[in-house]
Amino acid sequence: MYRNNQNLLSDIAVLIAAGLITGICSLFLLLANQIGGSSKVIAPSISTADEAAVSNQNDSVATRDSDDASNSQASPWASTVLGSHTGSVLKVNAQLLSSVNPLIASGSYDNTVKIWNPESKETLSLTQNGRVNDLTFIPATTSAEETENVQSRRIATGSGSGEIKLWDLETGDLTATVSGQAGRIISLAVDQDGTHIASGSSNGTIQVWPLTGNAASVRTSQVKALVTVGPQIKALAFHPTDSIVLISGDHDGIIQVWNLDQDEPTLTLDGDID
Repeated sequence: MYRNNQNLLSDIAVLIAAGLITGICSLFLLLANQIGGSSKVIAPSISTADEAAVSNQNDSVATRDSDDASNSQASPWASTVLGSHTGSVLKVNAQLLSSVNPLIASGSYDNTVKIWNPESKETLSLTQNGRVNDLTFIPATTSAEETENVQSRRIATGSGSGEIKLWDLETGDLTATVSGQAGRIISLAVDQDGTHIASGSSNGTIQVWPLTGNAASVRTSQVKALVTVGPQIKALAFHPTDSIVLISGDHDGIIQVWNLDQDEPTLTLDGDID
């Protein structure tokens, strides 16, 4: 009988413990509801900016509007496949200065540049003499165009043949070719005023040329060479407000800031800086 009483007491203790745990859990749930209100799932924040996307798997060029599901009006940047190249896409760029005629440019290993209009679905194909490593729209100057809805009407392309070409986007005509480079053109940049173009090559050369007033040609006689030999110049960018300042990034991971009035970099950044 004593043993039975022990078993009975053990069962009672287990039941009491279970009841206490259940009560505590219920209390926490009640407090959570009172403090936080009804439960909500908060989705991660997503930028509504339009994006140009490239699929290297099928060499296609597509647009993706991250907010197109909630837009009541169809956007020219809504998700769609614009078309494709026959080789890997190496570079894309978007002309966003005007919503009237948005353009996307793509350069490919197949030696072509394609200009895509996501609104009209029209495509302009331009042929280079080598794979297209970089391309950049040339900003239109307000002195030559109307100030409202000013957009780029020209594009510069750089290829593995060492050539830089300037193109008229309205006609598809080639307006200028700069050739005779010592190495492949790896990177290009045009300043915000559309007055200078810079190129970076596979042999480490950085060169800067003035553009003519309508950006239809390059003043080749006024070229300025900043570096004569070194690692590949993988990236170039002009300062957004001071077109005399150029930034370069090379294959060895070194970033340099150049003043175009000088022959030496004014600042060098590398991995040894804390």
